[in-house]
Amino acid sequence: MGKNKPIAFSQLALGIAFLTQNTVACFAQEGALILPEVQVKGQRKPAYEVGGVSAGAATEVTPDEIRQVRPLSTDDVLRGVPGIHVVAEDGRGLRPNIGFRGLNPERSRKTLLLMDGIPFQPAVYGDPAAYFNVPVELIESIDVIRGASSVMYGPNTVGGVINYRLRRPPRQRELTFTETVRQGELFSTQFTYGNAFRHLGLLATAYNKTGRTVRDNTDTEINGLDLLLDVATDRGGSLRFGLHGYREIAQTPGGLSVAQFLADPNSSQRSHDEFEGNRAAFDIRWSQPVGDGTTLETLFYSNWFERNWFIADGVDAANPTTNSQFLRDFFVIGLEPRLRVRHDWGAWTAGVRAHYERMQDLQRRGAAVDARSGVTRQEATNETTALSAYTELDYRVTDRLSLRPGLRYEYIDQTIRIGLRNGLPSGVSGSATTAELVGGIGASYELNPDAVLFANAFRTFSPPQFSQAVDPTTGTDNDLNAEKALNLEIGARGRFTERVKGEVTLFRVAFDNQIVSEAGKLVNAQDTLHEGLEGALKARLWHGFSADASFTLLRTEFRSGANAGNELPSAPKVKGAAGANWESGPYFVRVEALHVGRQFSDAANTVAESPDGVKGQIPAYTVFNLRSEYRGGGWTVFAGVENLFDKVYRERRQAFFNGIFPGLTRTVYIGAEIKL
Repeated sequence: MGKNKPIAFSQLALGIAFLTQNTVACFAQEGALILPEVQVKGQRKPAYEVGGVSAGAATEVTPDEIRQVRPLSTDDVLRGVPGIHVVAEDGRGLRPNIGFRGLNPERSRKTLLLMDGIPFQPAVYGDPAAYFNVPVELIESIDVIRGASSVMYGPNTVGGVINYRLRRPPRQRELTFTETVRQGELFSTQFTYGNAFRHLGLLATAYNKTGRTVRDNTDTEINGLDLLLDVATDRGGSLRFGLHGYREIAQTPGGLSVAQFLADPNSSQRSHDEFEGNRAAFDIRWSQPVGDGTTLETLFYSNWFERNWFIADGVDAANPTTNSQFLRDFFVIGLEPRLRVRHDWGAWTAGVRAHYERMQDLQRRGAAVDARSGVTRQEATNETTALSAYTELDYRVTDRLSLRPGLRYEYIDQTIRIGLRNGLPSGVSGSATTAELVGGIGASYELNPDAVLFANAFRTFSPPQFSQAVDPTTGTDNDLNAEKALNLEIGARGRFTERVKGEVTLFRVAFDNQIVSEAGKLVNAQDTLHEGLEGALKARLWHGFSADASFTLLRTEFRSGANAGNELPSAPKVKGAAGANWESGPYFVRVEALHVGRQFSDAANTVAESPDGVKGQIPAYTVFNLRSEYRGGGWTVFAGVENLFDKVYRERRQAFFNGIFPGLTRTVYIGAEIKL
């Protein structure tokens, strides 16, 4: 990998040129006109509203904030958001690990991840582990919704929702080329073409990442192609089409023992492990006004994702001679019509969703350490059919006071068919169903047009995963209820003076029944409590100076079971970020710091570090970054240093991959962007 960058990117460029040329030929008419801007009566978005949420804690990561960071992945722009904990896996952000308010960030299983409102976790109901992350090159802004989110968005909203908003077609022709190189020779290339015709807006993006980071065994090759079309229809309606393609081949460097970490945090003891990911997705959105203030929206989405992970049966020093191959194939399709009614008294939304997903799970044993074929040991097919209905009322009681009650009903049917188990025919099959009614009420009070006080109480849930709902060895129903929690919030958000805006929230999340393992058996057994205070502040100062800061103060506790009284793992008590900007004309400079407090890596709250690095407390760490750019007429050059003082720290621990995952050491980057 890394040697085929010109070939890979030229193929992307040719593909995008072909799509662009043919699409324009089909839709363009004589004379290029700008698409009309569609405005719906009464649809003004208040300054304090984020992602449609005004009665709960929420943060918007703006386009300027993303641009200033020049991120390698979404990890880089989410770390400063209050209430969430982002844990890097290998420094490239290819598989997001995001936890809200003390919930475990592992593979973002407790977080609902959306791309323009569409769940992109490969199996959001059956196995929500996020083995794919939205490429940051495609993102315009990010909505981080921590409260009042269970009704409108679906399952796995106990912690929160992250919605990545993709950039839309421009209103006039744009041609952009961006190139970034990071220390370790990791090149990021992006080519974007956008235009507007009589009834059509088009945006095509090709991107490539090739090379490695400063850590050993991180060779990476990523190619992607994205095509978005906006079509204006009669009577103020619109059609939106999205086509997304992604391919990844990347080494996974794994963990380190304590001795290896102290000797060289950039070393790796797993030179044969490799991850392959392929994704194709398609979506259609139709929005049509059907009356004064009433709009019918219909969303159709489908995606296919293939995840093949080849892992050597031992670290390099053990001279492994075989490997294990974890091969998964996902298919998802869904349809969601929604009716929105806006009036002087507020708004009402109702919708239904039909969602189907299938996961084929195959495990093989390879006869060589780098084998890509082998003997099948296990084979299973998991299917989920989910039907949901929801309604939410945003009722304006007075000019300033609004109430937002909502309900959501989910019916989930899961089946599993096991062909092979430990290399032997199984013939086992089974099924399980889950039905839940959740919801709650939020209230907001407008202090002024730009600021609001809010409070809410919502019942949230996460359905059992495939392996939890149905026993993988017998196929019998485990009779597990969905994970349920009561979420309480009170806070404020908005612009409080001409120069200062911010948010602050007091929260409490109480689980009735987290699904846990006791003596190897999955049971509904453990109550947990998560409570704390979070907030953020942004201020424009003087002479081009501005500053921002965020914080999270957290207390977590197991309230029953063998670990009663202990803190939850991967839940730092203190987390904070701060930054200072200076901007004058074409110049921009930013200095930022991220602090993550100490945390435990297991439920037993083990403090002493084991020699293999798997157990033990994770010490607190603080990392500084420096970023700068210079903007010319149609071009920009930028440079920066991440982990400015070369802090060596433990990011996480992982038993399966043998120990400590180190944080990325000092990394310099430089790049340029040209707009035509």
